[in-house]
Amino acid sequence: MKKSAKFTKNTSCIVDCQHIFDEPENRRSLTIPLAFCLSAISFLLLPTNKMTLGESLINKAFNEFPNSILDVSASYAVNVVNKPPTAIKPNRKTSLAERVIRYMKSQGYQVFTGEGNYNIVYIEGMNLDGKLNKNEPNKFNDLRLAIEVIDGKPRLVKKWEATTEPGIYYTDHPQDVMGAFRIKPGQYTAWEIGYHWGNGGDAQEALVQTKQISGYRDLYKTYKREGKIYTGLYDINQHHGNNLPLDDIGFYGAGCLVGRTSAGHQEFLELLKSDMRYKKKADFVFTTTIILGNSLQ
Repeated sequence: MKKSAKFTKNTSCIVDCQHIFDEPENRRSLTIPLAFCLSAISFLLLPTNKMTLGESLINKAFNEFPNSILDVSASYAVNVVNKPPTAIKPNRKTSLAERVIRYMKSQGYQVFTGEGNYNIVYIEGMNLDGKLNKNEPNKFNDLRLAIEVIDGKPRLVKKWEATTEPGIYYTDHPQDVMGAFRIKPGQYTAWEIGYHWGNGGDAQEALVQTKQISGYRDLYKTYKREGKIYTGLYDINQHHGNNLPLDDIGFYGAGCLVGRTSAGHQEFLELLKSDMRYKKKADFVFTTTIILGNSLQ
């Protein structure tokens, strides 16, 4: 039998376990105590260059403790030492609100904290159940959220079905010769409570754009964000879609941020009117963050 390393009087013998089992004439019964088995497992946390030391301790255990309480083969014990550590999983799932706020912080976005200071967020390509979807055109397949952060803990106050993109009609018949507006994901402080006037004259209370935002023009009707970025005042308001079905934006999506139902939109506005900052200042300018769903971890 070959030894994997030479040893001196002051050096532990390192046994090549594979040779022990490959050569029947040298095979012997090996045992290891429970304490040394646990010690071996602790070497999972050591760097790779320390594994030889772990194997040495295991073999020393075999030689010095023949009457151990737990019988384990040498090859198995060494495999335990050589096995890479397993990542520790969190005890609970991270909530949607936590993921959103964590992402906002990672991007350097402003996060409003304190009771009654709401963060308005749109997540593109996400269903009400928090699952991602294919983000197909002309559908209310995005989310409008209101998130509150109290004592460092994000809380999802409310969520609603919405769209952040223009539908088929206004993509094919844009209000601007350069194409339908598609907002650029990011954070903008740009909306005040006021009135949105649709093409049909159906005025509705809404968040009205009063400051500049950025986005793209879908000149070639690809339903994609590409090309030049435009920044300015484009009447990109936050209104409702008059209870249209999930799979049809109709005439209610020309680039605005649209909540699907009128009841949900009214709930959204009442929440914003209870915001501590709006109570102090009626012309308070609200901040809104637009996030691509697949950006969230």
